[in-house]
Formats: sequence, structure tokens, C-alpha cells
Amino acid sequence: MDAALSLHYSCRYTVKQNAYSKSFPMQVGVRQGCALAPTIYSLFTVLFYRELAKCTSQAWAEKCLTIFPDDKHLHWQIESTGDLQFVCHCVQQTFRLLRQYGMTVNSDKSRLVVALRT
Repeated sequence: MDAALSLHYSCRYTVKQNAYSKSFPMQVGVRQGCALAPTIYSLFTVLFYRELAKCTSQAWAEKCLTIFPDDKHLHWQIESTGDLQFVCHCVQQTFRLLRQYGMTVNSDKSRLVVALRT
């Protein structure tokens, strides 16, 4: 993991215009087409999953958490006020971890879906 991250952090962009060129470090994200991108994302996914399971519930994470590269799906079955408090806790921890790891959430694409069963 350290080798992959070291290689990622040492990446530089070079812009050339005729006889001029300038190199600068990549400061945010993973460049498109980077051969390490799938590995870096896999490492991030494992880290995110483990940290979220630690601060919420391992059993819930195993059963109710699905992670895609550009999407996170979390679900719960709410039968009590305690369950609703757990939902709030999980959502707060999810956003906290995403911010902690420098990820941004697009609020225009974020949805909360509620299904009522009688």
C-alpha cells in the first residue's frame, strides 16, 4: 500500500506549449487513466468500509452497506426510535469519514429514499 501511495503522490503533470514546458505536482485526486487508479480506489474502499464499520456496527456494514466508485448505498430497517437514532448516527459518520478522506458529496445527486411498509 505504501508503495502505491508513494508512486501516486510523486506523480507530476507536464504541460508543453511549443518550446516551453512546465511540470507541477498533482495535488487532488487520481488522474484519469492512471494504471494505479483501481488499486488506489480498492484500498480506499477497504479503509472506508473498515472505519465506518468500526464507528457504527460491523453487522450493519456487512448487511446494509454497498460501495461503488461514485456511489454509496446505505440502508436500514427502522422499527423503533432507537433504530432511527442509529440511522442518524450512521449518516453522520458516513459524511464525517468522506470529509476526513477529502471526498466531496454532490448534494444534487444525493437522495434519501423512504419506503413505508404496513
